[in-house]
Amino acid sequence: AGIKRTMAKMRQRAAGITRAAANTLQKAAGINRASAPAEMPRAAAGRAGRRLLRGGMALAIAASTFLAAVSPAGERSAKAAELTLDDVSKEASWALAPIAEMVQKQVFTGYTDGTFRPNRQITRIETLVTVVRMLGEKESAESEKAKNARLRAADADVIRGQYSWAAGYVYVAESRRLMDDIRGELRPGDPADRAWTARVLVRALGLTKDADAAKNETLSFKDAGNIDPESVGYVYVASDIGLIGGYPDGTFKPDRTVTRAELAAVRSEYPGEAGPDTAARARQDRLT
Repeated sequence: AGIKRTMAKMRQRAAGITRAAANTLQKAAGINRASAPAEMPRAAAGRAGRRLLRGGMALAIAASTFLAAVSPAGERSAKAAELTLDDVSKEASWALAPIAEMVQKQVFTGYTDGTFRPNRQITRIETLVTVVRMLGEKESAESEKAKNARLRAADADVIRGQYSWAAGYVYVAESRRLMDDIRGELRPGDPADRAWTARVLVRALGLTKDADAAKNETLSFKDAGNIDPESVGYVYVASDIGLIGGYPDGTFKPDRTVTRAELAAVRSEYPGEAGPDTAARARQDRLT
């Protein structure tokens, strides 16, 4: 009887997700930049319709897998089934579709209480974990070899002591040279600001040379003077290919900390599963 009640609840939940997917698809048809919140980046608002469409499909797929999640497979499956994204609908509805997509791809996970906490500020180490997963390196990062590999960061002891769960991801990130200085301090618990995030994203795409070539370009953002010289080329490339855009008021806000919702929105536009031709595709996108 207990199993039947559980299955009945899961069917109800799956039906609810399916309805949410339908509503999301309906929103996709009429969304425009004016519907985005005032602080939503312009680039994110401009592509919100596409994200909602993809997210609606992701939600529909998620619904079909909910019943399969109730199995003796273990605690992880049960926790996955509890993630409803209700708090996303209430607190960051504009990011519902990209968040659903990233959860479906297991790039992001929810908390044990079933929430996603979209407005929670994200840290540097959490950002690196997300980028590494988007590059298709999750399995490598979670291998015993990566977990036990020597880290070159100056604060490696802090990483292993306080963030041991992410040590393998930091190793992969170092191998791909995603950080400013792989032998310097990562400062894993520091908030990930938009300028730092832009540098990581551009490096992950293999566009470091493009960023170096653009270091003397003039940025059009009203607060361009607040963007440190080291980040100018990266911000130029990131905004040029649509990874991170400016805000409706014409600013970039380089020191503003990225939230989980914002990072999910950026990642949904990320080429993902990057292969040898990722950089070439990104360059082609800049030409078209």
